[in-house]
Amino acid sequence: MRYPNKALLDRLAEYIRDFQIREGRSPNQREIVHDLKTDKAAAWRYVHHLEKAGAVSLDDTGKIKMDAALDGFTARAPLVGEVRCGEPIVAEATLQEVLTLPEAFTQGCGNCFALIAKGDSMNQAGIREGDFLVLRDVMEAYDGDIVLAVHPGFSCEDEEITLKRYRRIDGKYWLCPESDNARYKKIPADEFVIRGVLIGYYHLIGKPKKHYL
Repeated sequence: MRYPNKALLDRLAEYIRDFQIREGRSPNQREIVHDLKTDKAAAWRYVHHLEKAGAVSLDDTGKIKMDAALDGFTARAPLVGEVRCGEPIVAEATLQEVLTLPEAFTQGCGNCFALIAKGDSMNQAGIREGDFLVLRDVMEAYDGDIVLAVHPGFSCEDEEITLKRYRRIDGKYWLCPESDNARYKKIPADEFVIRGVLIGYYHLIGKPKKHYL
């Protein structure tokens, strides 16, 4: 009788869950074989071991079903870099990965993107350094929104970005910090262009191996 390798079983179970979180679906046989560097027979034999252990479920065609706890994670937001919650910093928009989110979290918005917060100028709004920020890709905002604001430069490389509360004060709009650090000051909003409105954010506890929500 051939006994399964427990380390490989655990690695496969973790791979399937990570894949479902990242892609919003289950991996197929070809993807398992490629990513785990094994052969088809071994891959499917171990999938069936996981099924017997109750770790995964298969449908009538033998495909892995989505974890019921993850079903509904259908909205996706590209993670494109960092944003300073403090003084404006030079923008570096580079696709790092795609976050898979609960559709309800994005409020039905089909055009979203994500950034990682840096700095402490919005800590009294609950935003901490390292948080994942999910924003609606829009170019207008309302009084009270938390916005991603861009100061146009001579080129894309020269643009500066910041995250602040958009406020109307004495007939003029400002980008206002919300921090217990008094060094941050409000900035005239007319010097910036709105590039996104904050929908929500996630705090991560500890230091996960992968940036999955």
